[in-house]
Amino acid sequence: MGYYLHITRADDSWADSADHPISVDEWTAFAAAHPDIAADSSNGPLDHVFTCHAGTEARLTWKNGQIEVRGAHADDKDLARLAAQIEARLLGDDNEEYGLNGQPTEREAPRPPITPKRLTT
Repeated sequence: MGYYLHITRADDSWADSADHPISVDEWTAFAAAHPDIAADSSNGPLDHVFTCHAGTEARLTWKNGQIEVRGAHADDKDLARLAAQIEARLLGDDNEEYGLNGQPTEREAPRPPITPKRLTT
């Protein structure tokens, strides 16, 4: 088993993604509209491939309110920007958060969950 990254709106743990989910409908619409994401139905209906700027590929799978990322960890910058585009954050398996520069960020206080702007009233 490899080390995964997670695109999530959860606060301190990607394991809590179901509490602040990216809905499957939102994910599939986002993926269909994104120029660097292609469906990968050979692995399942919720699987996609994201082509990073360096040409490497990351496998993206919607699962329990978050997007599981496999591969292309050298391109964490592109993956963090992708997370921001869907109003989420990029967390590692150990819950470290990756900033837009692709580097893990230090945190001293709990992170708040992300509430997408388009869902607020």
